[in-house]
Amino acid sequence: MADILSGVGKVDITPPLGVDLTGYGMYLNRKAREVHDHLYARVLILRWDGSETVLVNSDLLGLSRETIEESRKLISEDLGVDEDSIILTATHTHSGPATTFMRGLGEVNPDYVSSLPERFLEGSRLAAGNIKPVEVGFNSSYIGDVSFNRVVKDGPIDPEVAVLTFKVKGGGCLATLFNFSCHPVTVDVRTEGGLSISADWPGYAMRMVEERIGGTAFFLQGTCGDIDPIGCWGMRSFDLAEEIGGRVFEKVVEAYERTSYMKNPVMNIVGSHIKLPLQNLTLEDILKDLLGAIKQQEEDDLPLEKVKSNLRFYREWAADMMEKISRGLPSYIEAEVHVLRIGDAAVTFLPGEVFVEIGLKIKERSPFKDNMVVGYSGPYVGYIPTSGDYEGEGYSGFGGYAANTAPKMFGYPPFTPDVGDVLLEHSLRLLEEAYRLEGR
Repeated sequence: MADILSGVGKVDITPPLGVDLTGYGMYLNRKAREVHDHLYARVLILRWDGSETVLVNSDLLGLSRETIEESRKLISEDLGVDEDSIILTATHTHSGPATTFMRGLGEVNPDYVSSLPERFLEGSRLAAGNIKPVEVGFNSSYIGDVSFNRVVKDGPIDPEVAVLTFKVKGGGCLATLFNFSCHPVTVDVRTEGGLSISADWPGYAMRMVEERIGGTAFFLQGTCGDIDPIGCWGMRSFDLAEEIGGRVFEKVVEAYERTSYMKNPVMNIVGSHIKLPLQNLTLEDILKDLLGAIKQQEEDDLPLEKVKSNLRFYREWAADMMEKISRGLPSYIEAEVHVLRIGDAAVTFLPGEVFVEIGLKIKERSPFKDNMVVGYSGPYVGYIPTSGDYEGEGYSGFGGYAANTAPKMFGYPPFTPDVGDVLLEHSLRLLEEAYRLEGR
């Protein structure tokens, strides 16, 4: 088997001051006032046995379908890589710019967003220009006291910090890919940091990994749709980001120092589109939701500005849905799943904000010994919850949010309650396919 070749590129994608920051709540008017730390896009190219893949990992909340398609087109035309082998992921920082439509969560700056495909291409060219033979190793550490389930009291988390290391043959570390499931929401918007551009705790972790290990660090966000960092609901800011980032960094180093490297690993990449099923909303459903929202505003003791914000959100959503119903609602959203196999390790790239229980089941039922499960890949499609989230309010106010409220931000009906099972079974089929295949 020929050598595995790899190259990395890193480019600054920090937006200009004044852009709307996204996340944390509706109509907050979070105009960026300062750059706390810069945002980057990191690119990893892998070549083996005549095959090639490009991974673009960015410090953003998510990417639109249009940005994904244009980025793939540019990279494919320039480097000759099959578009289906180009994977784009986001770390999901909530202190980055609005980059895709989310009702109430900031206006997209079209000049900034239109610049991203060219920036991703620049990073890809840098990666292609420093290709080297590498060895690959996988290891894990575990950390159970920095994250919690925000939907189910004492509910599941994923404590694994999984680490893939690419080491230059005869040299040092080229790239460290680490994976953990935890929302980057350490910065309380009530503090001055709430108007700062930042990569949040993953940015701290990546910077520390690069300083300690060398090479380029990639944080691949896990299945954290229902997982937050401990301490984020208090008046915390970048001190918590540094604390969480530092704790994860320590576990990355711990895994890295125990890593052994694979001998001639089988490699392949498989991927396919998936139809994520949507509920069939009716005008009666919309009216019921509107009346429920109005009743809730009457019952809750909220400031007038918050009431106005909530009612504006539901009014805009209802008008949007009524117009779409008149044209015919789709029955599904098309997304994509990829599996990258490296020896006994598999990296599964999933769309959207997947609940952690789904990621844990993928790991449990995967035919591979070692697994990374990565969320926020491909076009942003919102939350993919478990069926239980459709049934109640939960202990924290987040119960039912992912299933029923969040879709109103994204401009489509809620997914059907079995959407998590659909994604799980689709992912397992791809993992089995990658396991059966030899190098490709």
